[in-house]
Amino acid sequence: MEIPLKILRMIDWKGFMAVFNEELERRRKIDPKISEKEVFDELNEEYYNYFNKFRYSDYYTFKKIKKRL
Repeated sequence: MEIPLKILRMIDWKGFMAVFNEELERRRKIDPKISEKEVFDELNEEYYNYFNKFRYSDYYTFKKIKKRL
């Protein structure tokens, strides 16, 4: 199975943040009301589909890590 570049980029913190920000910007152009949590959940699920584990346990864990950096 070939893993898409988008998923590979999400393996490390900086890559995940870059994909998250790009996807949030793209999705808000379509739906300005979409939440960060919705975008996060979709990306985390995509990651799970390839690695059988979530990148982050949940949105709130992701948010705590995001605040620290």
